[in-house]
Amino acid sequence: MQVPRHVSYLALLLAPLLGLGLPIGNTAATAGWRHEAPQTTGPGGVETTVAPTTEFTATSPSTTAAPSTTAGQLVNPVIDALRLVTADVVAGPAAAGNTTTQNPTSILATTKDAATSVQVAKDPSGNLEAAGAGAQMAVGLPAGQGITSRRADGNIAVFAAPDPAQADVAVQPTDTGARVLVIIRSPNEPQTYRFPVHIPRGGRLAPMAHGNSGAHNIPEERNTTGYVILDGHDEGVGSIAAPWAQDSAGNPVPTWYTREPGAIVQHVAHIGARYPVVADPLLSIGCAWIKCAVWFSVSVTSRLAHSAPLGQALFAKTATRLCLKLRHPVAIDVCGALPAVLSHPLIDTLKNARDRHACLRVTFNPLGSPIRFAADNSTACSRGAEAGSSRVAPLPSGSQPFVNSRSVTFTAVGGALFWIPNRDQLSLLVGGNDPWQQVRRISTSQVRRYRDVPVDGTLFQEVSNSRAYYVSAGHCWYVSAEQFARRGFKPQKIRKVPDGGLRQCPYAGDLPPLAVAKAPLPPPRTSPPPTAPPKNCDPAYPDQCLQDGIGDWDCAEGSGNGPHYVEGPLTVRPPDPFDLDRNHNGVGCEERNS
Repeated sequence: MQVPRHVSYLALLLAPLLGLGLPIGNTAATAGWRHEAPQTTGPGGVETTVAPTTEFTATSPSTTAAPSTTAGQLVNPVIDALRLVTADVVAGPAAAGNTTTQNPTSILATTKDAATSVQVAKDPSGNLEAAGAGAQMAVGLPAGQGITSRRADGNIAVFAAPDPAQADVAVQPTDTGARVLVIIRSPNEPQTYRFPVHIPRGGRLAPMAHGNSGAHNIPEERNTTGYVILDGHDEGVGSIAAPWAQDSAGNPVPTWYTREPGAIVQHVAHIGARYPVVADPLLSIGCAWIKCAVWFSVSVTSRLAHSAPLGQALFAKTATRLCLKLRHPVAIDVCGALPAVLSHPLIDTLKNARDRHACLRVTFNPLGSPIRFAADNSTACSRGAEAGSSRVAPLPSGSQPFVNSRSVTFTAVGGALFWIPNRDQLSLLVGGNDPWQQVRRISTSQVRRYRDVPVDGTLFQEVSNSRAYYVSAGHCWYVSAEQFARRGFKPQKIRKVPDGGLRQCPYAGDLPPLAVAKAPLPPPRTSPPPTAPPKNCDPAYPDQCLQDGIGDWDCAEGSGNGPHYVEGPLTVRPPDPFDLDRNHNGVGCEERNS
């Protein structure tokens, strides 16, 4: 998404909030364009609108200026760089107002009503911690010594570097985690940034397999797809999305990850780019693996246990009301799927958890379908999904409203707000001669009821891109033409979002394929079976004879291309030459394991 260099609408929004005395100049307020503002054309022929009282002389961040000494002077260029390169990052919080606080140890902490708890340590050597629905992840920041930390615009933590050879860092909470932004202002700054990652006991950090929906990947020198954090059960608890970087001219900057013990390193090849450059790892609590887990609090578990024995109809009614009040979006989706799988195992697990004052732990797949249940009394229960006030914006089914709050304009898709950067994008989305007729003003409290990531089941496209994406388990998945047809998706269900809108949704790769229908059984044999067992049976599969030397074997219900297929489940021993045990639990061709 290209944001013109003359965009400076955030100066108006941030100056009264920060009290920093931002300079005023002659640039246009692109995201702050109002209905009544006269139209004009800015540099580069980009049509904008200018508020009548807005005259700015804001300058771009200088790479040769002497280091500033006051907190305001240090933070100011960081905000200006974010405004210039990633204005959408700051537009949402500016419209929504303050939804975070500060405490003695955290420069920024989300309030108790936040979907995901996010805490950013005041000390630059501390951690960014995110927790939601029982899952937890902690990542260190690449901030150096002598950093000035400050909470800006209410919802952004800024770590400003006094040394021109050091990069600045900013953190913005989201519904499912946090966005970390590294601001690079000159060619003298490093091209590598180290993020320490805290792995759960018994867990590991695994590459997110592009196009293979969480299946294990061969190690690569340059990771461009991101990572999944796995716990001791080999279940995903969080993800670090694909690396992203862009310069001030809107051009992508080459970036990739590598791993080292206890950390990932983001490489940003920014030499020759137009500064400032912003690099952006997105951290999320959700599911981008073949199986993940969510915990429901003790109180939510007790309420579900009370209604479970009353039958599916009453349980569905109770669960639906309760699920919609949960704060974490992934917990909402998994909870909503429980009535469809109500059975004795689930009822017994809920009763057991209630009797033990424990919580319900649900293992689910990337499409949000529950797989396994357990009564859990680990420390994760204290972070279990809890009910709160409803945060669902009242939208008619299938609608896509266009709204404006505090001079920032959005479109709502799947209950999430997508920032519209300029009139051209609004015209592409709305059509007609006067797109403003479709925009209505809403209050700050109404903005806070929308989500960052659309609800599960949402289909969307960027307005200038033909690629379609499907939202599931808090992540966005690319839908190929084949998957679109096989799943029965309808083109009219696709919603259009502004260009660059995909950035706010954690990307997990290709949508997992539907299970291939079983082939019909062969006709009964008319000749006697062989008297001796077949030769060359691979010893890694003792249950069935999978012959070596005749080609590959794949699971009958998987997505492999054969030429030979085997029904599962079956016992698998190392070294598993046909790769049938994707989750390494000793059982091959399980459901969603093919």
